Amino acid sequence: MTEDYDPDSCTSRPRAGREGRGSFIQGDGNIDSDTPGPGRLEKMESSNEHHMRQENQARKLETAEMRMLRWMCGHTRLDRIRNEVFRKILHVANISDKAREGRLRWSGHVRRRSQSAPIRKVELLTVEGKGEGGRPRLTWDE
Repeated sequence: MTEDYDPDSCTSRPRAGREGRGSFIQGDGNIDSDTPGPGRLEKMESSNEHHMRQENQARKLETAEMRMLRWMCGHTRLDRIRNEVFRKILHVANISDKAREGRLRWSGHVRRRSQSAPIRKVELLTVEGKGEGGRPRLTWDE
């Protein structure tokens, strides 16, 4: 028995002999109670806003996003369906791109403030004294 896959919907029927795949989505479209709670999505959103500076964190966030999208559609990586298919079905943009848009929007708000605003004063702030050893920290301009 092969899996019937409709690219216009996220529902599918699991193949015979492969228990566990597609078991979260019931035949009537409801989701089983053994799935993770909604707190996981909230953690991902807060992580998106505060910790996107490093590429490693961005990659982990994208991986978590794709796992969640696959889970929502009842598929696993074993199904070998491309990420673009899930994004197209669910009409979802890449989370890294959305985070970048948010950072650029915030940067625009800061740039439009007057030079006397506290946030603009911090941009040009020079710290006196000896710093800690090691690699220099990034500045606002970098």
